[in-house]
Amino acid sequence: MRVLIITAGSRGDVAPYTGLGRRLLDAGHQVAVAAHPSFAALVGGCGLDHRPVPGDPQGLIRDWARATSRDEVRALTRAYADETADGVAEAVAGGADLLLTAFGPAPLSRTAGEALGVPVIGTYLVPAFATGRFPLPNARSTGSPGPEGNLAAGRDVLRRAEGVFAGAVTRLRARLELPAGAPSAPVDIRPVFHGFSPLVVQRPEDWPARVEVTGYWWPARPDGWQPAAELVDFLQAGPPPVFIGFGSVTPPPRKRGGFSLCRVGVATDQPGP
Repeated sequence: MRVLIITAGSRGDVAPYTGLGRRLLDAGHQVAVAAHPSFAALVGGCGLDHRPVPGDPQGLIRDWARATSRDEVRALTRAYADETADGVAEAVAGGADLLLTAFGPAPLSRTAGEALGVPVIGTYLVPAFATGRFPLPNARSTGSPGPEGNLAAGRDVLRRAEGVFAGAVTRLRARLELPAGAPSAPVDIRPVFHGFSPLVVQRPEDWPARVEVTGYWWPARPDGWQPAAELVDFLQAGPPPVFIGFGSVTPPPRKRGGFSLCRVGVATDQPGP
């Protein structure tokens, strides 16, 4: 089976899929990863085919920081979304029997899959369905504690995530000659498998059917990779360390009085005004 994994964003949005892709490759499938050009070496070094998706999230964040108006921010975001949509469509047109999509570009993946008759499965890295048990990542305070507040905050996260690619999906549907309609949302895609441990975040009982938690998809080690001598020395100098990460993209500092920028893709470093 030809499996195409579609993702967009920073290294943290790509590396876990190299582990998932290698497992599929070892099981006898043909696997390609559609990601931004800067990750071609990472994907190829793990023995997987790379299909380029235009776009530079780090460059976009830098451009946001230099923007002088909200209109400029919106224009930058629209350009990024449109080129990502075109790249996803071209990647799917390159041939696939099954699409596995990250959360951020899921509406684009579903649109391209619908146009070309390819089934789509969600492969999300963090919780991506609203639940009363906890607020989703990137949630804003609703002022209402408890399950109802968690649900409201989660639904707000999902609405903002949908907005990132909503216009791009509408334009992509027209280009692919699909019927006009409301853009699909990431949560419209099922089945969905979440790549984190249920020991860290237990599957909420109020999630929809066919939405599962599988465990982490640890990144594959690129062929020929060797750790730097400084890293080896550090690891050997004491007990095993604990690493805590806070994302793989850091926005540049903004001048006081500038615009407040945030990313609305759920832990995918997807841009949004």
